Amino acid sequence: MSNRQNNPKKKKSFGIPKLFYNDRFVLIFSILAAIVLWFIMATVNTNERPRIIYNVPIEVTLPDSAVEEGYTIYGQNETQASVSIKGNSLTVNQIKSGDLQIVAQDVSSVTHAGEYTFTLVAVKKGQLTDYEVVSIEPGTVVVEVDKTKETTLPIESRINYTTDENHYVSAPELSASSVKLTGPETVINRVAKAAVEYNVRENLQETRTFQAKINLYDAQNNLIQDNRITMSAENVDVTLTVLNRKELPVTLRYRNQPPNFNLDSSRLKITPEKLDIGASADMINELTEISLGEFDLSRLSPDSAGFTMDIVLPDGVRNLSNVTTAAVEFDLSGYAVKTLDVTGFNIRNLDTSKRATVTTRTLSVTIVAPQSEIDAITADSLSADIDMSNINVSGNAEVPVAVTVNSASGSAWAYGSYTVNINVRSR
Repeated sequence: MSNRQNNPKKKKSFGIPKLFYNDRFVLIFSILAAIVLWFIMATVNTNERPRIIYNVPIEVTLPDSAVEEGYTIYGQNETQASVSIKGNSLTVNQIKSGDLQIVAQDVSSVTHAGEYTFTLVAVKKGQLTDYEVVSIEPGTVVVEVDKTKETTLPIESRINYTTDENHYVSAPELSASSVKLTGPETVINRVAKAAVEYNVRENLQETRTFQAKINLYDAQNNLIQDNRITMSAENVDVTLTVLNRKELPVTLRYRNQPPNFNLDSSRLKITPEKLDIGASADMINELTEISLGEFDLSRLSPDSAGFTMDIVLPDGVRNLSNVTTAAVEFDLSGYAVKTLDVTGFNIRNLDTSKRATVTTRTLSVTIVAPQSEIDAITADSLSADIDMSNINVSGNAEVPVAVTVNSASGSAWAYGSYTVNINVRSR
């Protein structure tokens, strides 16, 4: 046989005991063993090394006397604490934050609004009680106590905007006119006003709506920001309505006027002569005047020639001049007044099933006519008509009568309103 077969190589043997002859291994093993031993001692020996329970809730309960007076807690600087405990290791290692309760002591001192500092104590809640509370961190809690107050304030508008002379921007319209505040009484008492502020940068030429924040201010106009205040609304919608602008003449129409009645501008004065209005573009293009409506000439005489009339605009038109009445003055120089007695009356539009008789014998009528023809007008120049088309009576009744003056110039009229008595009966 060959020498290779006769002398095989010996295999190297490996064993854990031999590792302890290795200096590097012994060093690493010693460090790890020390760490494990320390961990075990720290975990098991809770009599000498207390265990810390974190995130234990702090509960502050006001006395019944304070609650009955309306006091409540509005602030608390700490809501959780850490509790160090020691004792039997088997017990201590099972304790959780839910097994402890931290409460404030001496809460009976609460008698008024303000800040109070209370000492904290830990109370055992669970069945495991074989341990001792070493310390609480923090050891005190600062609590703000106050009564709750509600108040409602109007919302002021501090909206800044611009437009050109051909447009008009109405006062800002807010989606809410007031805001209700709820919070600590001492804080609410500082609030003097509520307002929305906004700066519109572009030149407004059309209606715009946006949202603005409601801010609170004290009496010195200092901004108040306090998260303890609850507001019924944090923001409001603001609408800026933009209208086209135009100046129009103020005019007057007549009723019960004689056929040739004409008072030119030299005999009629209306104040204001023009009115500044605002409306949508489509509507304002259709308007050419602002009419005061119809004026009844029977109200006009040389002794009664000045009147005040309401200015009534169509729906959707804004009176930018802010003038609600107009003064109307007539110049009746050259006109005279005369009184005549009417004895004949004309009954018109009477139902054919009825007949009527005027029981008034004489009606005194005042007429107004140019001075040049007043003498020529007589009782025969007057026509007294009773229109029964809208009168449904039976027996004796008082009915209106319309008096017409037939003059050469056609410029005379009857002053005042008149009635006569009639008797209506079936045929």
